[in-house]
Amino acid sequence: MEPKKRIVQEKLKDFLGDLGAKKSAPGGGSAAALSGALGISLVQMVANFSVYPVKSPGTYGGGAAKPLFNRANSPQIREILQKTRQIKKELIKLIDEDAKAVSAFFQKENSFSKRRRAKQRMKNIPVKIFQNCEEGLKLIPYLAKKGNKNLLNDLRIARILLKAGAKAAKELTEMSN
Repeated sequence: MEPKKRIVQEKLKDFLGDLGAKKSAPGGGSAAALSGALGISLVQMVANFSVYPVKSPGTYGGGAAKPLFNRANSPQIREILQKTRQIKKELIKLIDEDAKAVSAFFQKENSFSKRRRAKQRMKNIPVKIFQNCEEGLKLIPYLAKKGNKNLLNDLRIARILLKAGAKAAKELTEMSN
């Protein structure tokens, strides 16, 4: 059965409920894309905090504060921000695309050709998830070196989430071959 509303419009609690339910979708592909989307969102947060001046702790108001990063890096970080937006948008789209492809594949009334097209989509989506997660991972080293140093733990978690999304997508790709 086709999902009535887009997964990304659901509350996280509802999505996780559906993920754990006795349903064909959402499944592993949507979970992999969500993992990647969570990871790239953390990369985006670090970039956002790194591109604008951040005052040192305790210097609210008119006090002079040293930025916690080098302002000269802002053009590169702005470019990273743009890339994070693109990757996140794609991964969010893939959460739904995977659920739709899986649902279409398991519909009983589908013809052979519809089922074959759905299976092909189910093969292609994990490849896209993998590629987007890998692209997100490439953004982390620069931010770790030049970004806001107070957010290095967030980058570590982003790396874990992006790697998990990539690994899950790779597993799905290998299983479908």
